[in-house]
Amino acid sequence: MSRAVRWVVAGVAAVVTFGIGVAVVRALPWDWLPQEDGARLDTALAFGAVAGTAVLAGLGWWAGREQPQPTPTPAPAPEPARTLIQTATASDDGQIEQTGGGGEASRIEQRAEASGRGRIVQAGGDQHIDGD
Repeated sequence: MSRAVRWVVAGVAAVVTFGIGVAVVRALPWDWLPQEDGARLDTALAFGAVAGTAVLAGLGWWAGREQPQPTPTPAPAPEPARTLIQTATASDDGQIEQTGGGGEASRIEQRAEASGRGRIVQAGGDQHIDGD
C-alpha cells in the first residue's frame, strides 16, 4: 500500500472516530456529564477530539513509516588485470616453445635466452605455435 493511501486511511479513521465520539457522548444519559446543551456539546467535542487524535497518532505512525527498500546489489568488481610472465633458457640442443595469453591475461611478458644450438619459439596473445 502506498504511503499516500495509508495517510488517507489514517485521516478518514480519525474523522470517523471524532464523529462517533461526539455522537456517543451527546447520546449518553450519564448523570456526571453536563446537562446543558452548550456544555454537553463542548464535552462531546473535546472527547471526540481526544479520541480522534489518539487514533490519528496510532495510525500516523503506520502511515508515516517508510517501506523497506530492497538493498541494491553492488556491481561486481572488475577482475584484476592478469600478467603472464614466461622465462626460458635454452642451451646446447635445447628447444623451448612458449605460448601465452589466449585472452586470459591482459599483459604478457616473455623472456628467453638461447645459447649454442638452442632454439626458442614464442607466441603471445591469441596466437598459437604451429607444430613443425
